[in-house]
Amino acid sequence: MTDGKCFLCGDTYSSRGMSRHIGACSKKNLERDKKGKTFHLKVGVGGYWIHLAVKDDTKLTDLDDFLRELWLECCGHLSAFTIKKETYSLDQMETMWEKSMDVELDGLVDEGDIFRHEYDFGNTTELTLKVVSVWEGRTKEKISLLARTLDPEIPCACGKKATLVCSWHVFDEEGWLCEDCVETHGCDEPALLPVVNSPRTGACGYVG
Repeated sequence: MTDGKCFLCGDTYSSRGMSRHIGACSKKNLERDKKGKTFHLKVGVGGYWIHLAVKDDTKLTDLDDFLRELWLECCGHLSAFTIKKETYSLDQMETMWEKSMDVELDGLVDEGDIFRHEYDFGNTTELTLKVVSVWEGRTKEKISLLARTLDPEIPCACGKKATLVCSWHVFDEEGWLCEDCVETHGCDEPALLPVVNSPRTGACGYVG
């Protein structure tokens, strides 16, 4: 589950190949004006990854909202970024331990920097974000989805493609189920969640 699709041109590349491809493809297919700059971010965990174009004046709150809507949100859990040993949370009041997410990305990171985003501090999904490069000029949208991994091909224990995952057995081979094996699995329906293109698959009540 390492290949992904470029949404600028429609071609498919490996995880490593996509990082190189986006740089060249964006010059031809992603419109930017002459002001400011744009961050090319790769965000991922495990076999899931996405590439984003993020305007330099985008706030961490905007990036948090985007990640929640695309990949994470299930029950309104707390979240935070960690950048250069500083923690940025959704709390409006800054403390000696945490700062507010109400701050622009520009000035916080630069090319080559790696930082972290955590969602749900009970059943945590931790994403790694890397600034692949910094482009001259701003994109029209604050955040643009450039590429994403293909839908997961996770096998059921019987060998068929799993379409459901049991949240109680998500770390066992028996937790990934095709439609034929669901009836014999034995767990109640609320524990059965759809297999979706997200690192939150099988976590909490996430359904995509």
